Amino acid sequence: MKKIILILLLFTWSTAKSQLISFNFTGAAGNEKTYSSRLNDPNLSPSQITRSASMMRKPGVNSFNSSAWAEQITPDLGRYIEFTVSPLAGKKVTVTEITCKHQRSEGGPLAFSVRSNVDSYSKDISSFMAENNENVQTTVIDLSAESSLQNRSAAITFRIYGYRAGRASGTWGLGAAEGDHLIVNGASGTLPVVISSFHSDVFSEHIQLNWITESEHNSSHFNIYKSADGRSFAFKGRIDAAGSSTSARKYTFNDYDPASGINYYKLVEVDQNGENYDFGIIAAKIKFSPSLSLVSSTQDAVEILIRSNSASRGELTIADVHGRQLASATLSLLNGSNRVMLPLKANKMLLIARFESPEGVISKKFIKN
Repeated sequence: MKKIILILLLFTWSTAKSQLISFNFTGAAGNEKTYSSRLNDPNLSPSQITRSASMMRKPGVNSFNSSAWAEQITPDLGRYIEFTVSPLAGKKVTVTEITCKHQRSEGGPLAFSVRSNVDSYSKDISSFMAENNENVQTTVIDLSAESSLQNRSAAITFRIYGYRAGRASGTWGLGAAEGDHLIVNGASGTLPVVISSFHSDVFSEHIQLNWITESEHNSSHFNIYKSADGRSFAFKGRIDAAGSSTSARKYTFNDYDPASGINYYKLVEVDQNGENYDFGIIAAKIKFSPSLSLVSSTQDAVEILIRSNSASRGELTIADVHGRQLASATLSLLNGSNRVMLPLKANKMLLIARFESPEGVISKKFIKN
């Protein structure tokens, strides 16, 4: 049995929109390796802005300046600047807006994408264009509709990718204007409901999710979501919550249909007022031997469970002990558990189920009732 543990906290929300973090590059030379935030919400850790390894530091008075931006017409995922909004233990954050004051040189990038670690930087949460001049420009990035940035107890790292540069020596930087040059707005709050652990136990043929709440207030239920890639999640099940509790409570959810390999799970608590709180993602890896088993049988049919370590196509046959074929079907199996219902009119007898595919042959004897 394998165990994967993640310590998490759950919370309620009450704080209005405010300035969370701001950077001011007044007095900077432009080519600093990193730069620290000037203002930090008391519920957040101080932040630093940095560049990716592919970027070049460039001098620029009162700015955080860079060159070697992508010249292609799409983002180069290795060329960006980044900063992190990180709640303290027992705190949470929602990011609703980012304001940038920026300036490009001749040949600097014209297009920008904004992404975050919430989905492993897989897609844009916003994008903007710079005017084709060397003036200081202000861009306000509205993130208020981005649900993935709401009610977060885990750190959010933002990356800004610049591309469509005229040449590699062209620069773009934040700063060179009055006031703060990078401002993150939103809200922060305290976590009155505490989850002390959230982990997965891996058994031979299923995965069990376990979590413990130390206290709960106004909780309705937990939704469990599952994914094959850690990005696109589908609803898997629901467990009712305690509502209100000041003592530890244990919860369990079993996935009896895991895919062979890595399965990703996301736990979301739903309050009685409809608010959702995302606990984050855990992963569990399972590998089981391909197998056949009888799920159920009636006078007219049998239900067979086939577990496969990969997607495959093959032929399922049901025969008696003398080799006489009684039923068959051509199947396209998914990675994981596959349930198949076959019409089969027969009295109680010993039967043999056999599935043959390019990956091999599996078979199982069973008694049909």
